[in-house]
Amino acid sequence: MSWFERSGDVDTLREAVAAGRWAIGVLPVHDPKRPGAFYSLLQALQTLHDQTRDPAVLHEAVTVGRWAIQVTPGDDLHRADHLARLAGVLRTLFDRTRELALLRDAIGLLRDAAADQRRRDFNHAYHLMSLGSALVVLFDETGDAAALDEAVHRLREAVAATPDGHWGAVTVADNLASGLTRLYERTHSAAVLRERVAVGRRVVAGTPEDDPKRDERLGKLGVALYQLSDQARDPDALREAVAVFRASLTATPGDHEDYSHLALGLHLALRKLFNEQGGLDLLRECVTRMREALAATGGDDPSIDLLRQAVPAAERPVDLTNLGIALLLLFERTGQLDTLEEAIASCRRAVEAAPDDALYASNLSTVLITLFRRTGQLGALREAADLVRRATDLTPDGHPRKAVYMSNLATVLGALWERTGERADVDEGIALRRNALHATPAATRNGRQPCPTLPSR
Repeated sequence: MSWFERSGDVDTLREAVAAGRWAIGVLPVHDPKRPGAFYSLLQALQTLHDQTRDPAVLHEAVTVGRWAIQVTPGDDLHRADHLARLAGVLRTLFDRTRELALLRDAIGLLRDAAADQRRRDFNHAYHLMSLGSALVVLFDETGDAAALDEAVHRLREAVAATPDGHWGAVTVADNLASGLTRLYERTHSAAVLRERVAVGRRVVAGTPEDDPKRDERLGKLGVALYQLSDQARDPDALREAVAVFRASLTATPGDHEDYSHLALGLHLALRKLFNEQGGLDLLRECVTRMREALAATGGDDPSIDLLRQAVPAAERPVDLTNLGIALLLLFERTGQLDTLEEAIASCRRAVEAAPDDALYASNLSTVLITLFRRTGQLGALREAADLVRRATDLTPDGHPRKAVYMSNLATVLGALWERTGERADVDEGIALRRNALHATPAATRNGRQPCPTLPSR
C-alpha cells in the first residue's frame, strides 16, 4: 500500500490485495494479528475499487469487512471505527445498485458504531454524522418521515460531539444544514428554517475563501435566507440573501455549471427587494442577472440539487416570463423602447415554450398593451386581444382567474372598438362583462377583492 501511495501504480495495489489474501489464509484462526490483516485487506480493496471501479472488488470488500467484524473482539476500542468502515463500503455499493437492503444494513452498523461512546473523540462525532447522512438518504429513497427526524437528531448530536476548533467541525455542521433543509421542506417549520440559516452562517464563516465548496455553501445559505424572508416577512433576511448571492456569484466563473442557478437566485431576491423598497439600480441588476441566467448553461452536479429545487432551471417558461416582467417594470421606470421590445420577445418565448399556459399568454398580452399605449400600434392591441381570449379559453369555469381574464378581454375589446368602430368588438365586450360578473365570487363583487383591469403579473 505504501508503495502505491508513492507511485500510484495500480499493479502494486493489486499485489497488495493478493498479499492480504495470502496473509488471511496462512494466519491461524485465533492469531491476534488476524483482525488487523482483515482490515488491511479491506483498505486495499477499497483503494483498488476507487482506482478501477470494478464491482467485483467492491463485493469482495463487503465480504472481507463482514469477516473482519466477526473476528474483532467486542471490547476492542476501535470496533466502532471498523463498523463504520464496513458501513461506508455498503453505502458505496448501495450507490451503485440502489438496493435498499444495503443502505439499511449500513444504517444498522452505524447505529452500533454511534452507540459506542467509549471514545469521546471526533471519530464518535463522525460516526453520528455518517448515521445522520445515511438516514437522510433513506428518507429520500422511501419518504420515511421517522428516518428524517432521526437523521436531524443524530446530526445535531454530531455537532454537539465535535471538539471545539476541530478541523472537521465545518463538515459536520454542513451535513446538519442539509438535514435541516430536508426537514424544512417536509414541515415548513419556521423554527427549523431559522436553525438552518443559523447553521448555514456558521458553515460559511468557517469555510476558507479558497475552499472550492465555499460558493456552493454560500448559494445554499442564500436560498435559506430567501425562504426565511418570504415565510417570516423578514426584510433583513432578504437583504442578507441578496448579499450572499452576490458574494457567491462574484466568486463563480461565468462558464461554471452553477452560475445560471446562482444568477436566478439573485434575480429572485433582487426582484423581491425591489417590490418592497423600489430603486432603479435594483431593477437594472435584477434584469441583468436574469439575462445572465438565461445565457448560462446549467450543469447536472447533484451537490446543488437543493438550489435547483428552490430556483428554477434556466430556459424554463417561468424564467422567460420573469425576465419579461422585470423588463416591463424597467421600461416603466426608464421609458426606453428597446427594453419594452426585449420584454415582449422574452414573454413571447415563454408562450411558445408553454402554449397551453393561460398565465404566460396573459403576461404577454400585458406587455403588448403597454406597447400599444406607447406607440399606438393597432397590431399589438389585436394580438393582445387574441392572447387574453386564449387565456380565457384555457381557464376552466370556476377558476378565480376566469373572471379576471374575461374582464381584461372586455377592456381590450373596448379599446379596439374605440380605434376601429367595429360593433362586434363592443358587443363581445359587453357580453364578457356580464359573464365576468356572474363568474366573480360574491366577495369580489362586494368590493373586497376588486378585479384588476389588466392581466396579473
